[in-house]
Amino acid sequence: MTDQQLREVRDRLTETAAEAARRTPGVAFLRSDLATVLRATSRLAGGSGSPGGAAPAVRVHRTGSGDAWEAEVDVRLAVHRGTRVLDVSRAVRGAVEAAVTADLPADTAHLPGGRVPRVRVSVIVTGVV
Repeated sequence: MTDQQLREVRDRLTETAAEAARRTPGVAFLRSDLATVLRATSRLAGGSGSPGGAAPAVRVHRTGSGDAWEAEVDVRLAVHRGTRVLDVSRAVRGAVEAAVTADLPADTAHLPGGRVPRVRVSVIVTGVV
């Protein structure tokens, strides 16, 4: 798989993960971390265009190599006041894992190792609003 194809898969999975997280009850909004905000501001100030990606609060990256690689998804979000943070986090993790797994390419022969990678999801709650 070429680097371009991997980027396309990563971008699509990022959008899938963001949408699944947004739809989860109790989620107020997705929230970028400070480093993402600073990178976006730097890019915009430099005139190089948009900060890249419609969901900077969600990152999908690949770890491992060969047939042992995994898709890791990091989600940062704020929850509504009155909801249990643990319950919302668990619901987001489950929804994102299911959505990303379902959106992986059906034909995985072109993926490293020719098999569907394992999906791991991390949820970080950055605030309650």
